[in-house]
Amino acid sequence: FAEGLAKTILGLIREEIRGAGLMAKLGALLLMPTLRHLGKRLDVREYGGAPLLGVNGCCVIGHGSSDAKSIASAIGVTVSYVNGKVLDQIRDALAKEEEETGRV
Repeated sequence: FAEGLAKTILGLIREEIRGAGLMAKLGALLLMPTLRHLGKRLDVREYGGAPLLGVNGCCVIGHGSSDAKSIASAIGVTVSYVNGKVLDQIRDALAKEEEETGRV
């Protein structure tokens, strides 16, 4: 859902800029680096997937329509999760929550 929403919003911004007057187009020109950066941050191919929680291990799942860049990014995300010991951090946080509250 979020990926589709991001594409829609960026598309609407492009449409508005195309149909706008000269001042708006000049403003958009000044905003271009920021808009490009925003587009990159919202590009699901940069992340490639999301962690699958509840699995006793590190697992990142991607979209069925993932291209080569998405898959490479997902592998990179998985490696960073393993190197960052994310699974251990999640286990520790859940154990602490259970210890403090009696529930997870």
